Amino acid sequence: MTLSRPIHIGLAVLCAALSIGSVTAQIRVIEPFPIDPPRRIPLAPSPGTPVAGIHEATAGNARPTFTWTQGGWSATQPGPIPIARWFMLCVGTPAQVAACTWPGTFSAAATAIPRVEIFNPITGLSTGRFRYTFSPYAMPAAALSNNLVDQDIAWNVAACAAESQNTCSFGTAKALRFSTRNLRGTEVTDNPNSDGTRGYMTYTFTLSNSGTSNSGAFETEVEFWQALESGGACVRDPNAPGLQGSDIAVLRDGRMIAISQLPPNTVVEGFVHPSAMGSIKRRSTLTGLDPGNSTAVTTMQYSFPWGGMNDNYRAFVAVGSADVTDSVKEFNENDNKTKNCNVVAR
Repeated sequence: MTLSRPIHIGLAVLCAALSIGSVTAQIRVIEPFPIDPPRRIPLAPSPGTPVAGIHEATAGNARPTFTWTQGGWSATQPGPIPIARWFMLCVGTPAQVAACTWPGTFSAAATAIPRVEIFNPITGLSTGRFRYTFSPYAMPAAALSNNLVDQDIAWNVAACAAESQNTCSFGTAKALRFSTRNLRGTEVTDNPNSDGTRGYMTYTFTLSNSGTSNSGAFETEVEFWQALESGGACVRDPNAPGLQGSDIAVLRDGRMIAISQLPPNTVVEGFVHPSAMGSIKRRSTLTGLDPGNSTAVTTMQYSFPWGGMNDNYRAFVAVGSADVTDSVKEFNENDNKTKNCNVVAR
């Protein structure tokens, strides 16, 4: 057997001709494609605050501070992990943040950003992680742009080994909104009356805008139900005789919770039997409310006939709600409602 040409082991393609008698065979030796080692980049940061959601802001003066944690050890990236020498912060619309590339909205050397080391609270040993605090909008001229206020935006941060996109690892973006608007349900006032044959109740709902810009259009509503009464007053004690677990407690903030699910020591405005849950309501539309202003809306009247001799008191619990359709993106959605429980005497 003679080789028509030498075989070079390790080349991408190797051909050799073998002569066996009158038969000549071609041998092709193919070297496997090389496998590139995984790209080594710093561990991805974990964005902290601002947390996802809606935050209070003032137009022209919104200056959020961003925090994140980064560092530690990884089971999926063994061996020495590149140090985060730079951080890139991306702030903008969700699409802008998703497409963010170096240098982002802001970038800074890791050593220029204040940080604290994170220790295991049980062992006291270092976790290898640090918590960074970055205030890019600290200067008056660097406030968050007004076109990003009262808009759905996002933020994210990347840890980079160098001033280069391909050395960066990104955290998980967080959805944000910096809102200058906040409607508040201030009070529901009542005016009970009776002529001995019919009883009357008039409700007026007052609300305000504690934000720093006009709210824009929204709808308000007053809704009320006949409530449980005892001794000429609204029942407010969850342990009062005759209450059942299915009865509904109307809380001071306007929420409604079944007694069976009522947390201990909760302050209750009144109780409603489920059979009385067929409510009466009136809704009004406002074109907008300026900051610092309040207005009285959704005034409604209700009358009813008195029954027999023992029908001398009727209790009603009312809830006033601002922005019932959630059309205003407010920095506090938990103060839109207020309540009232009162009794009409025959």
